[in-house]
Amino acid sequence: MAPVLGVEAEEIQYLGRGNFVVKNLGTIGGRYFSQGFVVLTQDEIRVYSRYQNLIMSKRYEDLEGVSMVENQLHVKDEIEKMVLEMGVDPLRHDNLIERQKVYGLLTGFNVANFEMVRAHKFDHSKFRGQVYGDYYSASDG
Repeated sequence: MAPVLGVEAEEIQYLGRGNFVVKNLGTIGGRYFSQGFVVLTQDEIRVYSRYQNLIMSKRYEDLEGVSMVENQLHVKDEIEKMVLEMGVDPLRHDNLIERQKVYGLLTGFNVANFEMVRAHKFDHSKFRGQVYGDYYSASDG
C-alpha cells in the first residue's frame, strides 16, 4: 500500500482504517469521510479517503495537540482539527487498542496533549448508506 500512498514502506509507523471529520476551527460542521485511511510516518500524519485521495497532511511539529476521548482521537493545529474514529468498524466496536497506538505514537513524536471534555456527536446513520461520495457534511451537534 505504501507506493499507492506515495511513501516508502519503512517510513510508515502506523497504517489503519477509520472514519474521520476534518473541520476548520471556529466553524460549525466539517467534512466527514467514512472508511478512510490514517497513516503516521516519521514526520507527519496523513488522512486519505477510501479512494486513496489525500485529504490532509500535517507535520508533527505543526500540530498543537492530540486528545483521546470516548471513541475518538482529536488532532489539531492552529487552523484545522481532525476527529478520528479508528478501526475497521469504528461505529460498532470499541477500538481502544487502535486509538492508544495512534495516541502513543503522536505523543512520542512530541505532540502535546490537550483536554477534551466530550466527544463530537456525528449522525453516522446518514452516512452508512452512502457509497459513492468522497465526503459528506457533518455537524458537531
